[in-house]
Amino acid sequence: MTSTINNIQNIQNIQKMYFYLLYNEIYYDPLCKEYFNILTLNKQPEGELKKYVKLVSITSPSTKQNTLISKYCTYAISNNLLLNMENQNLIIGNIYNNYNNILTIDNINEVTEFLINNNYNIDNSITKIYNNSNIFNNSNHSKKLIYSFKINNQN
Repeated sequence: MTSTINNIQNIQNIQKMYFYLLYNEIYYDPLCKEYFNILTLNKQPEGELKKYVKLVSITSPSTKQNTLISKYCTYAISNNLLLNMENQNLIIGNIYNNYNNILTIDNINEVTEFLINNNYNIDNSITKIYNNSNIFNNSNHSKKLIYSFKINNQN
């Protein structure tokens, strides 16, 4: 009986690992009629980053691309992340890049700093495997893998 209770407690203490991919993705902003390289994720994140992610609609940047999906949704990182960092005096300067409240590739340093300071770990080994396989970085895709990262959460 004691053994069964210990096993249940051990199962409850097992950590879950959440794994994410950060992309540089081409986004057309219809308000200002310009293209931006925005920062996107492969899925809705867990942890502190979740507060700063929103679903946005992406239209294929090229009519010449032979893709089945010309419009889809993706998870983009909001400028609110920078506003929060600015309020904590962690960054200084102009934080607004475009009209749509989405972070761009110009904000990669701030995003990386946010991830490190909020218990996320950048996983270079997985990033290398994906980059070497060219799964995400071929010319047929409008998004390019920047790096992978993970967070450990208790169940």
